[in-house]
Amino acid sequence: TPGHRSGRRAIHVGSAGTLSASRFAMRRNQGDYLIRFDADAPPGNGGGDYVHLHDCLLVDNDLVGGPLYASGLAAQTQVILDTCTVANNQIAGAFVLEAITNFMEVTNSIIYQPGRTALSFGGPAQDLTARYILTNDTIPFDGHVGIVDGAPQFVEAANGDYHQAPSSPGVDFAPANDGIDLDGNPRTLDLVDVPDQWGPMDVGAYEIQGQQKITCSVADTIFCNGFDAR
Repeated sequence: TPGHRSGRRAIHVGSAGTLSASRFAMRRNQGDYLIRFDADAPPGNGGGDYVHLHDCLLVDNDLVGGPLYASGLAAQTQVILDTCTVANNQIAGAFVLEAITNFMEVTNSIIYQPGRTALSFGGPAQDLTARYILTNDTIPFDGHVGIVDGAPQFVEAANGDYHQAPSSPGVDFAPANDGIDLDGNPRTLDLVDVPDQWGPMDVGAYEIQGQQKITCSVADTIFCNGFDAR
């Protein structure tokens, strides 16, 4: 949604509503929030309110609040953000992600906004799941697996290219997963010269497509071409 100018939010999910979105980018919007989720229905409405975001790029937006705000403890609400890159937004508020919901999951993502709190979660502490995140602010994710304080190295963020460079700490970072990235390329590709942290998958919206590691059998250790084993 380039250049949205509503002055409010680009996407508004109301009570008893749902949003499930994969492989999308939101750039250069202006407003209070990119995505606002208000699930204010009373108990007994059946729940089912959720926002699920996968393989998303939320960058270069000018916001009063932040990229995502979700509220609604009264219903069985949930927010999931997976394999996303959230970076380089102008944010007047304190938080990048803000959720007062029954469940929230942030996984395999880059949340990089120096000077801002990566996450404010107002739901039950045991209902926050966080894994494999490269961020400028690890405090909200204390006690979770695979949380790294570091700056992603993008190919050319100034010109809108948010693919990671091979030297970025978010490359070969998380356990392998199926599916495709924002470009439609295979989600897990283990690079030759990059040591794995928790696994071979890159975090964020894109997977680097480079020379893949080749695993040789025990009987095929010289040229790794299959001839030794014959």
